[in-house]
Amino acid sequence: MPHLSLVVTSFSLERLNDISDLLTSVSNQTFADFEVVIVLEGSKLFEQVKKLVSERKMRDVSVLINEGKKGLSEGRNLGITHSKGEIIAFADDDVVLAPNWAEELLQTFSDKSIVAVTGSAYPLWDDPSKSWLPTELDWLLSCTGWCDRLHWAEMRQIRNVWGMNMAFRREAFDTCGLFPTIFGYHRGAMGEDLGFSMMVRKRTRKRIVFNRKVQVLHKVHGYRLSWGFMAERSFWIGRSKRMLERQYSSSMDEDLLSSEKDLLVQIAIQMPRILKNLRKASVTIIVLLFVGLGFLLPGIPMPRKTSKELEA
Repeated sequence: MPHLSLVVTSFSLERLNDISDLLTSVSNQTFADFEVVIVLEGSKLFEQVKKLVSERKMRDVSVLINEGKKGLSEGRNLGITHSKGEIIAFADDDVVLAPNWAEELLQTFSDKSIVAVTGSAYPLWDDPSKSWLPTELDWLLSCTGWCDRLHWAEMRQIRNVWGMNMAFRREAFDTCGLFPTIFGYHRGAMGEDLGFSMMVRKRTRKRIVFNRKVQVLHKVHGYRLSWGFMAERSFWIGRSKRMLERQYSSSMDEDLLSSEKDLLVQIAIQMPRILKNLRKASVTIIVLLFVGLGFLLPGIPMPRKTSKELEA
């Protein structure tokens, strides 16, 4: 099997317990022969994570501090340059890996036509009493229960990876370069995982697949259920899908928003059930409203140079 590297980034000392839980899940893997590269922002977090790794006597775990420009893509790029694996995986700092995560991931990459893999993510609630959000909307939490609602098979080809649980062949970075720092939540036209996926598909002509068995649990902290967070994130996601369609629809032989359309149909089917609960009905209506506003309202134009670079 090809050597695997897992890159994790973090910027807040408040995530120390999350990182600890993630490292525990790394130690519990059924396939343990892979390296972990942790890239951190802030000296206090760096020292605490170094101490944590040392106390556990974990091998093949590198802890780095990002002393350059800050950001998710910048941290991941630093991790890539320090990694050794043929397969480079990425996970959010607040996920817990299923015990067979690495084993399933590497097995998926045994198909040489696959250049990238993304897996499932199910909510791990801080407070189970708050687990009222309709499953059809758990993409707001960077989770994938909505795939179950669409009855996706365990393995299927998809448009793009999802950053909380994704992996690429090193070939993708050799061909396309590192993650462009023009992308990202509130930073650019679309998420870095979406933008980079589109470049990789165009330039390598290889497949990106979803494998349900490459599974993580994604912690849901309370702030993600605030009205402000959900409205803001919904608007940005709507705008990113508008920019995706504008940028790539003319050059890709597919309906780039087919999954979103299928999910809208599913939400419509489930609406009588959702409307029976005032809180679920309210959040569904608000989220769909802000996604629609993000998609329909004119956004900030992309610089011409950026557009040409993405089409190259």
